[in-house]
Amino acid sequence: MPPAAPAPEAARPASSYREDAPPPALRESLVCLWSHESAADGAEIVQPVLPDACVDILWINDADPVVAGPATRALVARVAPGTKVVGARFRPGWCAGVLGVDASELRDLHVPLRDVAPALARSFSSAVADRGPLVDKVAEARLLLARHLADAPPPDATVRGTVRWLAAHPHGRVHELGRALYVSPRQLQRRLLAAAGYTPKTLHRILRFQRLLALAGAAGAGASLSSLALRAGYADQAHMTRELRDLAGSTPAALLARAGSALDMADFFDVR
Repeated sequence: MPPAAPAPEAARPASSYREDAPPPALRESLVCLWSHESAADGAEIVQPVLPDACVDILWINDADPVVAGPATRALVARVAPGTKVVGARFRPGWCAGVLGVDASELRDLHVPLRDVAPALARSFSSAVADRGPLVDKVAEARLLLARHLADAPPPDATVRGTVRWLAAHPHGRVHELGRALYVSPRQLQRRLLAAAGYTPKTLHRILRFQRLLALAGAAGAGASLSSLALRAGYADQAHMTRELRDLAGSTPAALLARAGSALDMADFFDVR
């Protein structure tokens, strides 16, 4: 008999993605630090990026950092082989205090950090880019964030209360929110647009969408779509389907089998 053929070498993953808890000084402002690396010998990765109500600072390879503003619709990211990305995902409402800019000006945009916060960009631009291994880039980003942003002013109490209320009341009505927080609808909208980049209604839609992703991830394969829709806060499965088509450009069956919530490391949703 001829000698047996050698066993094939274990296939390496085309990409890796990881989320890490923020440093203690930034737990109120950050959802997580995250990192992504695509294999140098792999193919281009086409990855949908879904609305999550957050603003991110991104370090991509050795380029200057970029700000990803609050999104209202999905976009498609094309990641070249060998790409290393480190991201800092800020909680909804923290944009104005961290970057010193009205969040609505960044909605659905990716812009260089130097165009938004030049002083911060000077501190952030080279330190992460100069690190080679991804783990070193993440560690450097953690140090920089803790050093420069720990004293960033938090959103005002109305904004913090709005985000919490909308996340905790997926079946609620936005007009109930003003009464709960003792603020007029006009004041509420003005403050939330500046801090988070959304109207209360839009933020409610996106947080409900992220709740659905969290519920689907916890339930696993085979979960009832109608049950998930009701638990997430939709009127029915048809309402959920329309919202997913609008926000994610996808059907529930296609999306919920593979997508998780970008807010899993926040304490917004109870998915037990």
